[in-house]
Amino acid sequence: MEEFNKKLNKLSYDTLKYIILNYSEQDKSFKEFVETHFISDDVKIDELYSYFDDFDVENEIIITDTLTSYFDDIKLLVTDFYIAIDLIMKFFQHKEELIQMLPCSDDFCDDSKDYLNDYCNYEIFDWDHYSYRAYNMFIEYAILSENVSFVINKILELFKLDESSAVSIIKNANKFFNGEVLRLLYNEIEKNIDENSWYYYTSLLSLSRNIPDGTLFKKMAILSHSFNISVYDIADVYIKEGKYTQALEILINTNSESDYNNNKKNQQLLIIYTKLNDIDNQRRIAKRIFSSNPTIYTLNYLSNYISQDIREQLITNQVNEILNDKSILNFIERIDFLASVDKEEAEKYSIMNYDVIKTLSDKQIVKIIEILLTANIYLPIVFLYRKEILLILEKAKSNKYSEAANYLKILDNLSPKIVDWKSYIIHEAFLEKVEYKYINRKKFWSEYGSR
Repeated sequence: MEEFNKKLNKLSYDTLKYIILNYSEQDKSFKEFVETHFISDDVKIDELYSYFDDFDVENEIIITDTLTSYFDDIKLLVTDFYIAIDLIMKFFQHKEELIQMLPCSDDFCDDSKDYLNDYCNYEIFDWDHYSYRAYNMFIEYAILSENVSFVINKILELFKLDESSAVSIIKNANKFFNGEVLRLLYNEIEKNIDENSWYYYTSLLSLSRNIPDGTLFKKMAILSHSFNISVYDIADVYIKEGKYTQALEILINTNSESDYNNNKKNQQLLIIYTKLNDIDNQRRIAKRIFSSNPTIYTLNYLSNYISQDIREQLITNQVNEILNDKSILNFIERIDFLASVDKEEAEKYSIMNYDVIKTLSDKQIVKIIEILLTANIYLPIVFLYRKEILLILEKAKSNKYSEAANYLKILDNLSPKIVDWKSYIIHEAFLEKVEYKYINRKKFWSEYGSR
């Protein structure tokens, strides 16, 4: 296409004109296509308003192309959010009519059973796709709108046309309304929408969460008998609202029934005690969270809330626990923690536990090496590879010479990065020792490359 475009650019005006005129005489559809480019945007927008007036379809391909063009034209032509939202509403106004218009497959439908036809019309053609596109475009234009009443009225109108799409917009209303306007919308829905509707409760729960208003959210959670709303959800809303005492009261009187809920509760308590500047309880909860999952990720999370002295105390306690515990459980997490907070201890711990590392899978060993490399801790990796090289050469495992040679090449690259070799011989001395002792392993040296 790019090459074709270059060729077109070389054509003169008269040549292009001749081609267009000549082809227009031969192809009526091409002529109609050209003529659409002479229509002003205002005329095209007027045509969009009457788009569904004479809408007729024969199959789903036609309706797919037509609806796609409709939404594409709105995006392309309309900049005024009043007009855009009005045109989007046109789709919802005609959606049910269009659903009934689409013919069914004879193999699927039975004219004597209307409910089957309805199922066919809705399910076989992807109406949800166009509803999704329509309400997302509504949200895009609502963000641009400064007329709060206009948007609210359109949302209330949409409830009568497509409740599901109305709820989807309301769930995203915090993108275009502030808390004060969300409360106004809450009140309007409470007054105008059937309170026996699932959509009613879902809308008010979403709005009270986003306002945020913990008291309203708690009220709607009780009235809706929703099994999906927990005390932790209610506490979350109170926390967002800044009512930490009310959130604390709820959590203190709640017994956690699972590890997930217990973690959620502890995280919320940490936020609350931090906001209330309750240092003693903050320290207590931080220790509880860390002891349940003593990883570097947990420590980093806690660092957003705890003071430096609490953080250092957690580190010291955990380092001592790792070094004194002979268990191999969570071994990788332990190395990761040490590598992040105390490189010297991570180095010693990795070397000291070589026998443990050897029992791990290849994938786990690679993970440990990645952790050490990221932390610029090279000596344990050298120790690990040296052990493997010597083991292969000592047992003359010729089928693994290629692997051993690769390890030695890795050491060639790593060794210059090591400043302090501690009690270990430097790389050059190790290489000479291996060459002297295993000079007869010719296949290995061939794999490694002659020296």
